[in-house]
Amino acid sequence: MKIIHFTSHIGQGGDWTIIKSLTDIFIKNDHQVLICGSGARNTSYKSVEIPLNQGLKGFISSLSKIYQLPNDTDIAHVHSPISLFFAIIYKYLRCRYLKIIFSYHWLTPVYDFKNIIKIVLFKFANIIHSCSEEVKNILEKEYKVNSSKSFLIYPGKDPQLFHIIPKREKNKLRQKYDIDNNNFILLFVGRLAPEKNISLILDYLANTNDKKITLIIAGDGDQKQELLQKSLSLNIDKKVVFLGRVEQIEEIYAIADLLVLPSSSMETFGMVVIEAAFCGIPTLRSDLPGAKDQINHGENGFIFAAQQPETMFETLDRIVSERFKLPEIGKQARSNAMNKFTTEKMYDNFLNLYQKMLDQK
Repeated sequence: MKIIHFTSHIGQGGDWTIIKSLTDIFIKNDHQVLICGSGARNTSYKSVEIPLNQGLKGFISSLSKIYQLPNDTDIAHVHSPISLFFAIIYKYLRCRYLKIIFSYHWLTPVYDFKNIIKIVLFKFANIIHSCSEEVKNILEKEYKVNSSKSFLIYPGKDPQLFHIIPKREKNKLRQKYDIDNNNFILLFVGRLAPEKNISLILDYLANTNDKKITLIIAGDGDQKQELLQKSLSLNIDKKVVFLGRVEQIEEIYAIADLLVLPSSSMETFGMVVIEAAFCGIPTLRSDLPGAKDQINHGENGFIFAAQQPETMFETLDRIVSERFKLPEIGKQARSNAMNKFTTEKMYDNFLNLYQKMLDQK
């Protein structure tokens, strides 16, 4: 099978994590995969640099690349609206029998003008893919996606890469990062952007009486300087460790006690929750799409109401005071992830869906 992934940007974010996982496992199973998008040249995969995230000028420049793309592609898997538009043009100019699947990664306000354009573009896709049940329902009800072309497939990760480590090894890793073994470690992993609501964790650190809590922030983004400044102004800079982008992220999960994902908008799944779960680390996250698919509150993780951020403080206080329960909750998180969120399950599901698309007349 010949597959192209089209995306606006490459290198970070949950959409790139999914693309990378899909690419790795489809190549492993002898399929041909090409990646197209801004930043493609920086990957180790077979790719074509297409600057789809650079406005009108970038889109026009991207159109000039269409005839560099193969004319016998089977599946175009697209990951942003502008990529979908590009894939539609590619189909009609270059690859008439192409089947298009669109994965919906960013949940924006339904009545935004741009969403009218999305509703039109969706009609040209063979399949609309959702990562969570709630997003699937929103797409069908609000975006008028026909249920016959709407499919839910959970993303997956490799449990061999993300795993539980012994306490002795965990302590050694904490020493490597100069972190006290007695501290309770909160972890945020992801883009440093306003919608991720990282400042809420900083507010918690500023208000808690527990002096033995450290926050590790692994990721980069436009909000980094603002967050650094806020940690200084709240006088909690000694409690916060900014690591930037981390290649060996499984190592960082291993030293944490709890992942915190307090997103206030745009979340459609939350891949980091699954990565942490495979490492035996439970998550406290907001109740945006993906939460109910991933977590049974109090059993394998924790959920708070995004519209009531103060409830995160209350829940986090309770978790910290009952930290002795976390190893068992972490084991339950890993067990749930093994049942639902492995790369093998994701591969089987997407392979079946791709084949279903190719069988369509």
